[in-house]
Amino acid sequence: YGVLLWELLTGETPYKGIDALAVAYGVAVNKLTLPVPSTCPQPWKYLMQACWSPDSHDRPDFTDILEALDDVRSAFAATPHESFHTMQEDWRLEIEEVLHGLRMKEK
Repeated sequence: YGVLLWELLTGETPYKGIDALAVAYGVAVNKLTLPVPSTCPQPWKYLMQACWSPDSHDRPDFTDILEALDDVRSAFAATPHESFHTMQEDWRLEIEEVLHGLRMKEK
């Protein structure tokens, strides 16, 4: 569910341009997670990272996710649409830098 949240937040394709087998391996051995933008709202960041916990027992259940989404909604309720789109564009640039670095390591 954390990957879906990341896609909703950023509007990006996860691990774009990185070999699918490398992604599968990196995720399976807990060495690869999606880059969380540095200015990502804290409630959203917390929820994504909780969903990505290596220990499945530490991941939130859907009751916890619904509660966390209320916090996320509150964080975004006061954000004008224009500001969100500006932040999202900044996040895309930051994510592209990180993914570019991963692609370079892959070669």
